[in-house]
Amino acid sequence: MPPVERKNASAPPAPELSPERLGFVIGEGYDPPPACVLAEDGNSVNLYAMASLCWRGLQELLVRVDALERR
Repeated sequence: MPPVERKNASAPPAPELSPERLGFVIGEGYDPPPACVLAEDGNSVNLYAMASLCWRGLQELLVRVDALERR
């Protein structure tokens, strides 16, 4: 799983004026995000695909939590 880091949204010369955001680190030395969520350029994440994958993961976890609560 790729690391998530905080960074300023804009490049210099005024990063102190841009909001701080969370995002995946994509580059050498890091595990890449799953290919199914990478944008076509390979340097960013397709947010629609990422949200869909997260939604499906939540659905699967809810099924497991419900089963554990019934025990």
